[in-house]
Amino acid sequence: MAILGGGATTAHIETTLLSGGLVADDQLLKLGTTSDIVLVSRSTALSADAELSNVIEGTSDHLGVAANSLIISNVTNDGDIMLAVSDGGNSKGLLKLDGADGTLQTHGNMFMSDGTGLVVGHTAQNSVGYASELQVLGTAVADSSIKLGHWSTTAGNQPMIVFFRSTQSSIAASDGNSENQSGDRLGEIRWYGDDTDTSSGNQSDVAGIRVEATANYTDKVAPAKMLFRVNHGGQYATTRWSILADGELQAAAEQTISTASNDLHLKPAADIIAVGNAGGRLRLTGDSDGNEADMVGISWQENEANEAMTLYYDGSANSLILKSQNVNPIMTFPRVAGTVINHTGVMIGADANNNWLDDATHGSGSTTMYIGNETITTSSDSRVKEDIADTSVDAVELLDKLRVVDFTWNDVNDTSDYGKNYRGRYVGMVAQETIKHAPWIINDQGGGKDCPQCSIGNECDDHLPWHVEYHHLVPTLVKAVQELNKEISILKGGN
Repeated sequence: MAILGGGATTAHIETTLLSGGLVADDQLLKLGTTSDIVLVSRSTALSADAELSNVIEGTSDHLGVAANSLIISNVTNDGDIMLAVSDGGNSKGLLKLDGADGTLQTHGNMFMSDGTGLVVGHTAQNSVGYASELQVLGTAVADSSIKLGHWSTTAGNQPMIVFFRSTQSSIAASDGNSENQSGDRLGEIRWYGDDTDTSSGNQSDVAGIRVEATANYTDKVAPAKMLFRVNHGGQYATTRWSILADGELQAAAEQTISTASNDLHLKPAADIIAVGNAGGRLRLTGDSDGNEADMVGISWQENEANEAMTLYYDGSANSLILKSQNVNPIMTFPRVAGTVINHTGVMIGADANNNWLDDATHGSGSTTMYIGNETITTSSDSRVKEDIADTSVDAVELLDKLRVVDFTWNDVNDTSDYGKNYRGRYVGMVAQETIKHAPWIINDQGGGKDCPQCSIGNECDDHLPWHVEYHHLVPTLVKAVQELNKEISILKGGN
């Protein structure tokens, strides 16, 4: 039967009808004056990419269909097929089969009922882990990947994957004011691996990143933590590290941070602070063999390539060692003896050879050193003196002017059971009196020689007490003995 119409809407239908007006199997129902659209009920299966006269033409690219399948074909070059509906008298093209690029395009939202889904790259859902209703399955990187792309000139825009968790029992368009509770899992990315277990859905849980609520949520207050989970042996991954709500990185148990090679660099903008609970401390652990090369230490570097100082524990020497850039030890702290060994000596007060305390000679002279306000050495080397001349001081006369007194110490800073306050009466001199006759033997620790209160021995909050350095009287005593010896010689009739 052929039906031809005229005018602008000419239609062409050419087919064979059976009783009841049915179109017979394998008969073509053609639409359009040039048979642009063809419908056919295929009685037998059609293989993928197979040709079908007047229906599938050229070098075809299509899926196979089973027997008794309906085939709709647009045989016009790059022709499309559109499904349209009326929405209140306004047509909407909801679905388009694009003949130019062989794509399926929607012009509205696509909804799938619960229990159904979309599988890309295969003809059935995969059940590993969960039979997810949205799946992308493939055998290569390209056909098993998902790409999210965003094109915008706005810096704050970006592609996103959004996880939303509600405590409602049914799906709602909004949150429904049902707040999440502490411990609720808000979303997770999970990895599975195939193993020898062939039972469906029991493949190993390898790793995952999970987010959990850490408090009951209120208006715009939603603290959470992020858990990083890996499989360390077993069917399921367990949490190893967590990022807490305040940004703290927390280990689930004793963990190790290491590098496969090279150094581990920490470059904070400020200090690195180690805070431990009761008994907590920063521990450095080395190999058990005690070899120096295996010991863990602390190194100070001028730059990444130049090590300046190193502090480490040497198990072979059973000591804590401080080394300089020249490799030689500077100081050693023996573990057992409890002593301190300084291998290069100590400079006090200045970086100068004359200030060096060591078991060897240094410099051309020496500098007076103090323990508290008492000197431990006084230089007499001519190289540190000038304007040297025989003394003009009448030593005997000077000594006669110095008042020697008996006294008891009342030093509030001396609280020792064997201190000077507890030794009874002393023989000595008073600094305020002695300074009038021998000012070079008086040490005013706080610069109070010109202070009116210090000069008369009154209390003064601005200066420390004065001290008589008696050892500076020794040369005067020597000169006095010389003078007295000379007079004795004269009295004896000597020259």
